[in-house]
Amino acid sequence: MIKSEYKIVLPIKFSAACERLVESINSFKTETKFKLYALTVCGEEEEETEVLDKLNKWLDRHNFYAEAVVRNGNIADEVVNFAYELNASAIIINKETTEPYSTKSIGDISIKIIENSTIPVVIFKNSLELNEISSILLPLDVTLENKKKISNAIFFSKFFNGALIRLMCVVFDVNDYVLNRYIYQLQHLVNFIERSGCDCTGEIMRCSKDEDDSIGKAVVDYAERSEAEIVLLLTDDEEDKLSFKLHPASAYMLAHLSNNIITLTP
Repeated sequence: MIKSEYKIVLPIKFSAACERLVESINSFKTETKFKLYALTVCGEEEEETEVLDKLNKWLDRHNFYAEAVVRNGNIADEVVNFAYELNASAIIINKETTEPYSTKSIGDISIKIIENSTIPVVIFKNSLELNEISSILLPLDVTLENKKKISNAIFFSKFFNGALIRLMCVVFDVNDYVLNRYIYQLQHLVNFIERSGCDCTGEIMRCSKDEDDSIGKAVVDYAERSEAEIVLLLTDDEEDKLSFKLHPASAYMLAHLSNNIITLTP
């Protein structure tokens, strides 16, 4: 993700949640250069010029410096298409909610964006200030290719002013020999990230299928205990990259994590 300037798309619905996100971004300080694009998708009955005027006035009222963009059509489709055309680095969505343990806490539109976006989608599920983000949890399988996950973790660590990267690997019913191999591979990844200039830790979570453990449950439990402000998730099964539906484990984590989330496709 080496770029001279990063481009970030903010879908704007003129809601209180959007206002809080804008306030948090306004107070956020980072050395990473980025440009913001405020995108509003209007319905067929609305005039784009009128919506663009409304969006510009809304941005001015909140002293928010972003390029105003208006599209007409399906919200999820237009957000994904615009971000793709822009070659954006991230789509940021604020979905504060009091509804627990349901993908509805993310919202149908946000789920559709996550399912279809090849660009990282950042979901803020709580009112945490961006300046307060100090750690990013990255669940991974050390036996798979993790280049995309790690490169994004490094980018967001630097974007959030040196946030600690916490690697975690969930293993099921392995003997000590296999466990030691996992530990060696995890330490190799920790060393690689540290050489990039980021602080990093790694931990193995031993689980048992006999006790009804699952990757989703292990990640949610660890995320709560680690108090990581953000969890970086791969949302689709590595072995089924042609599917545009969320993998069950991903859907579980999106629903149950109270942490903020960054989603990636394989």
